[in-house]
Amino acid sequence: MKIPFIASVLFVLLAINGCASSRSDYMGDMNFFDISTATMKTKPIGSVDYGESRKFKITNSSPNLETDGNKGKYEIFHVSGTQGRPYFISVVAICDCLGFRKQSIIPIIYLLKKNGEMLQRGTQVTPTAQYVSGKFPSSEDYFVLIIADTTKEGESVGRLDVDPVRSISIALTAANTGTAFINWEKKTP
Repeated sequence: MKIPFIASVLFVLLAINGCASSRSDYMGDMNFFDISTATMKTKPIGSVDYGESRKFKITNSSPNLETDGNKGKYEIFHVSGTQGRPYFISVVAICDCLGFRKQSIIPIIYLLKKNGEMLQRGTQVTPTAQYVSGKFPSSEDYFVLIIADTTKEGESVGRLDVDPVRSISIALTAANTGTAFINWEKKTP
């Protein structure tokens, strides 16, 4: 009787975690101090195509970036742009809400050219979501760089309703590692 219950719990935990892209090569000791160098020296963990959503993790194996106003581990995705084509790319972090630990990365995103030139910094929607939108200036490869902002690590960045009827909520805190989705949405800016 206990084995089916344990198998069910394991299945639910695997389903919640799902498959997420993460870094296969360890770069946790790598530190970069400008976005251009970080972009050119870091291999993307995957690509995202128009209309696609990908789950990914920023882990202790992810490289570090520290610039004026940015500090944290980061990951990069490849995007193929076509001149004049509109894009709307968002990153939404997922709360690590199992048990009493309620935390999430605070994503900061940038759209960059292959040479590291910054095209756009993300616009914040909520503490755990940002997007970039516009039209590609030329047909070439682009990168989306996602930083897990650690300038607010451990601080409360929001509240989660545990019991809305009794108005019970708990704090959501910023973390340096975590899971998120990158979405290249089928919508025009």
